[in-house]
Amino acid sequence: MKLEDKIRPHTRRKIIKSLGSIGILSSLINALNYKLVYPLDLSAKKIKEGVIKFQGDVFVNDKIINEKNIKNQNIPIDSILKTGPSSSLLFVINKDAFLLRENTTIKLNHHKNKKRLLGFEISNGGILSVFSKKERKIRTPSALIGIKGTALYLEVDSVKTYICTCYGTSVLQVIKDLSIKETVKTTHHDEPRVIFSKINSIIAAPVMNHTDLELIMLEELVFRKPPFLDKDGKIKESAKNYY
Repeated sequence: MKLEDKIRPHTRRKIIKSLGSIGILSSLINALNYKLVYPLDLSAKKIKEGVIKFQGDVFVNDKIINEKNIKNQNIPIDSILKTGPSSSLLFVINKDAFLLRENTTIKLNHHKNKKRLLGFEISNGGILSVFSKKERKIRTPSALIGIKGTALYLEVDSVKTYICTCYGTSVLQVIKDLSIKETVKTTHHDEPRVIFSKINSIIAAPVMNHTDLELIMLEELVFRKPPFLDKDGKIKESAKNYY
């Protein structure tokens, strides 16, 4: 069986359709010239934290959320966040932004005194994240990941962890043997990896199940641009083949 078959792929059409359904996509991209549209004043506005958008069944600390009980509410420290089938959650903490896929469970880890985000644990599902230049630690059933100022896509189940460092640097370690590790440096989805629970090794993998559209959207929420955009907000020629 090929590695692509072991990691269940989602089509870009499905991902983009899901983004559109939570009211994000249309305000961000002019698809004809690949130019980013910033509806926000990057120099003056304050980052909006907490839940930005959600759809379907989403739980914060086992309490299902709705428009009434989540409005203008930040996510509590050390929360456990869950999404059900055909559900998603878009949220911001400080200068980090996250998009949870369906059937995902994560536990946030905060500093006990300073209450800043240190990272998270993901036990199942998928998450796309963009991070500020603070160090973060992420734990899965099979991997330990250290990052700083990067973007990361994860898909996790009991058998494996799929990791794409979309841009930036990450340190990957096998959870059962931390001496097995790799430092990955990328500019545009260059080095995806898989760590299987029963194999103490880090294996090369294809790019799958996340898009540049999503990364642009997440970075915009925290007033940044991903490095595959030029100074005018257009996707660089070298990146268009993936987009």
